[in-house]
Amino acid sequence: MSEDRELAKIQERMLAELQRKKEAEEEAAALERQLNAIVKLILSSEALQRLKRIEYVRPELANRVKVLLYQLYVSGKLRRTLSDEEFKKLLSNLTESSRRDFNIRVV
Repeated sequence: MSEDRELAKIQERMLAELQRKKEAEEEAAALERQLNAIVKLILSSEALQRLKRIEYVRPELANRVKVLLYQLYVSGKLRRTLSDEEFKKLLSNLTESSRRDFNIRVV
């Protein structure tokens, strides 16, 4: 009998953990949908296509750009649609700040 109770407790814990994971995944998906909706509002169609191409090649950069655009929109610093040229400038500023120069010395 005690084994049955232990198994039931283990099953309950596993079900609760699965439920928490499912809720977390649903919340993350909802946030991703909200982020994408705001990005679509902010970017022109050409800039949005550029972002999608970047997402295929460098997903981490695309996510950083999306979060930056979201933060600018929410803070009220960006209330208009960005053209492709403006988006390119934003990308170049963002990538320049993350570039590292390597100096290799042979001793």
